[in-house]
Parts: sequence; C-alpha cells; structure tokens
Amino acid sequence: MANIEHLRILKKGLVFNEWREQNPDIRPNLSSAKLSNENLSGMNLSGVDLSWADLSWADLSRANLQQANLYKTNLTGVDFSGANLRGADLRRATLEWVHFSVDRLINPDLRESDLNGADLNRADFRGACFSEYWGRAALIDCNQIRWVKKCPSN
Repeated sequence: MANIEHLRILKKGLVFNEWREQNPDIRPNLSSAKLSNENLSGMNLSGVDLSWADLSWADLSRANLQQANLYKTNLTGVDFSGANLRGADLRRATLEWVHFSVDRLINPDLRESDLNGADLNRADFRGACFSEYWGRAALIDCNQIRWVKKCPSN
C-alpha cells in the first residue's frame, strides 16, 4: 500500500521534486496508488515503488522514472514523451495505447507486458527484455531493438 504521506506530497505537484531533493534517502512508496488521469509531467519518480498502481491516462511526459518499480502497474494510455525509463521494471505492466516516443528507454524489463496498440516509434530499446503480447504495437523507426532470448530472472 502507498505511504499516505508520500502520496499527499506527490499530489501537491512539483513540490514532490523539492521534497525528493531534501530527502534523498527516502524511497517513496506509491504502490497500489490510484493516480489515473494525474498530471505527473516532469516529476522525479526515479526509484519510486509504483507497483500495482493505477496510472491509466496519466501524463508522465518528461518524468524521471529511472529504476522505478512499475511491476503490474496499469499504464494504459500514458504519455511517456521525453520520459526517462532507463532500467525501469515494467514486468507484467499494462501498456496498452501508451506513447513511448522517448530517448531513454534503455534496459527496461518489459517481460509479460501487454503492449497492444502502444506507439513505440523512435524509442531506443537497447538491452530491453521483451516477451508476451505485442498486439498492434507500432514499431516504426525504433533503435537498437534486441530480442533477448534469456532475460535475467527476478
């Protein structure tokens, strides 16, 4: 469950980024949070636990999600334009209809994620782990896609 205090600070907007700078040793817990349709653009969510959260249709453009835990997170319709998803754990996430036009999608773990209808155009997938459902994902002009046969076990 999400830490109520962390969630309260996040809902204040970019104050959350200042709080993160002032509290670098705290790893925010926003697991299972209901954040659908929230504007989280430009937020520093690096290393944050967002597992099992509902972020459907949220604006995560320019957000820093480096090393974030997005395991089993509902990310349907999310805008990741310009976001940093380097090393993010997106295993078993619902990524239907997301917009992934990002430069830093390096080393994400996308095993068992649902990418049906996702716009993956111009995304850099170096070192990514993929499997399962691609559906109608758009894979135009992607850089460095490597089909990893054996991903690290977690």
